[in-house]
Amino acid sequence: MSGRRPPFRSQPKITGDIQYKAELYDGEKPMGELSLLLMKNFDAVSSWKGEFDIDGTHYKVEPHRDKRTEQLYNSFSGNIYPLKIYEDENSRDRSKLYVLNAGLYELAGAEGQDRPGGTAYVNAWVSKKLEGEGTLSIPQFHEGKNLILKWGPIYPVDK
Repeated sequence: MSGRRPPFRSQPKITGDIQYKAELYDGEKPMGELSLLLMKNFDAVSSWKGEFDIDGTHYKVEPHRDKRTEQLYNSFSGNIYPLKIYEDENSRDRSKLYVLNAGLYELAGAEGQDRPGGTAYVNAWVSKKLEGEGTLSIPQFHEGKNLILKWGPIYPVDK
């Protein structure tokens, strides 16, 4: 994907900042909270925080900067991609707006069982009515398996 540009006429208009706060789920299991901000300059930022268990270990995740390397974790950035077209097994919908963020993640575990991670991705599809839904995805999370946490559909916090 390339090129940052305004949405097409058929897609939602971004005339001001739009904020989403959503619970993340792995199936029925809560996996923290996602905050996503779409900005009027077509940039997007998001962050992940919360506490949950994976494979019997309790983890805490929150946006933070590594004191030694200054690297930012659990905070993601990107922008909207109007050229990407929503498609499912039944149809295509050109009116939805796609958002993609990427960044590094790190899970702080009890008793030093931290999971320093690689890259995680936050994506969203936003409808004309500004209803948003998407995922937080971590490729190759554990034993070659992807971790895909779902959120939404929800409306912005100020709507």
